[in-house]
Amino acid sequence: MALAPVGFAVNRRYAVKYTAQLEAAGFTPVTDRTGRLRYEPPGGQLPGHGNPFAR
Repeated sequence: MALAPVGFAVNRRYAVKYTAQLEAAGFTPVTDRTGRLRYEPPGGQLPGHGNPFAR
């Protein structure tokens, strides 16, 4: 139980690192229907939005 705060801090550090990488690559943050944050590829759209056969 004492290591839980350390785990949260490490997880937050990785999330910030990978968020910066995705945004540098041109991905844009988008909130989906369930409220989760997703990253949309450059020039693309999330599956299920318009075309049912989207990647």
